[in-house]
Amino acid sequence: MTPHFIRLNDCPAQPWRNGGGQTRELLAWPGPSNWRLRISVADVAQDGPFSVYEGVQRHLAVWQGAGLQLRCGVDEQTLALTPASPPWAFSGEQAVSASLIDGPVRDLNLMLRGLPGGLTAAVAHQAWAPRCRAAGLFATQPGRCWARPLTASSAVLSWPLPAQTLCWLAPAPVEIWWAPDEPASAAARAWWLEADLKDDMP
Repeated sequence: MTPHFIRLNDCPAQPWRNGGGQTRELLAWPGPSNWRLRISVADVAQDGPFSVYEGVQRHLAVWQGAGLQLRCGVDEQTLALTPASPPWAFSGEQAVSASLIDGPVRDLNLMLRGLPGGLTAAVAHQAWAPRCRAAGLFATQPGRCWARPLTASSAVLSWPLPAQTLCWLAPAPVEIWWAPDEPASAAARAWWLEADLKDDMP
C-alpha cells in the first residue's frame, strides 16, 4: 500500500463541458477520455446549469465560498449546499441548476460510472474504514495521515499530507485517520473518497 499524492496546483484548469466554469482533474480512472472514476475540484463563478452525465453517480461538497442554491429536477426542488453541509449525492442525469449564494464557490466532485463508492466528510482523529477496494483523502489544509494496512502483521503507516492535495491508496487500508496541523483553521475541510476499482487501479 503506497500512497499517491496529487496536488491541486499541479493540475491544469480545463473548461466545463457546458462552459459555465472550470475544473481541475485530480484523478481519472482508467483514463481522462474513458473514465469510470473521476475526482476533481471545480471553480464556480456564475449561476447556471450543471453539465449532464448520463449513467454517472455524482457526489459534491462545497469547501470554499458561501455556497450554492440548487434547483433540482423538473419540479425544481431547492437545496442549499454550503461548506457546513454534508456531501450531496445525485444522479448525473438529473437536471440541476445552481445559483451562487454570495460570490464564487469552490467544490470537490466525485463521479462514478457503474462503480460503487462514496464521498464522506472526514472528522479529525476519527478512524474511517473504507468499504471499497481503493480509497483516498482530500484535505484543504496541511495535516497528517495514519493507515492500518490489510496485512495484520504490518505496522501502521504515517505520512504528511500537504494542503489541497488528494492522497489515493490502492489497495485501501483496513482503516485510516487524519488530523490537521496545529493550529487548525476554522475553514479546514477534509473528505474520504472511495471506489470499488479493479486490481489495475491507479
